[in-house]
Amino acid sequence: LAQYLIEAPWVIVNTIPELDSQSLACIRQLGVKLVTLGPLLPMDDPVAPDDLPILSWLHEKPPLSVLYICFGTLAEHSAEQLQELASALEELNQNLFFLWALRRSQQPSLSEEFQRRTSARGMVVPWCSQLQILKHPSIGGFVTHCGWNSILESLSCGVPLVGWPSIAEQSLNAKYLVDVWKVG
Repeated sequence: LAQYLIEAPWVIVNTIPELDSQSLACIRQLGVKLVTLGPLLPMDDPVAPDDLPILSWLHEKPPLSVLYICFGTLAEHSAEQLQELASALEELNQNLFFLWALRRSQQPSLSEEFQRRTSARGMVVPWCSQLQILKHPSIGGFVTHCGWNSILESLSCGVPLVGWPSIAEQSLNAKYLVDVWKVG
């Protein structure tokens, strides 16, 4: 990849120059010509019909009272990991709520009892428009897989992050969140 970067006439990067100034400077020292275009977020993010019940549920919650959880579309977590997270969510203060976007293929890891016990405080959905959710005033935090777009969306919306990286560059992204940008 580094060879292709050096040989490319220009490289377009989805980032925020103020966040990545050190990394961008290092890449530029290699002679790579960079253009930063970020964050690349839609200007108009229409509400999907599937999001209407979710947004309606969020409208009923106080500001900053909902923890949003999403691990992206690629990473798989073990049933044990998901059950541990479910147990932690059950222990949340009664004034806190959660919205968990969990793929259908992973939902069998959650017991029906969990969903019944937490139905007043939580919602588990197979998918939602993440940017719509992060922009909502009831969202007070985001447990994320540390995918790049998730990070940029969360930072753009001013939502605090808790990283749970799984695959690819997510661990490096999480390290940047914590050690370099000091926002996670």
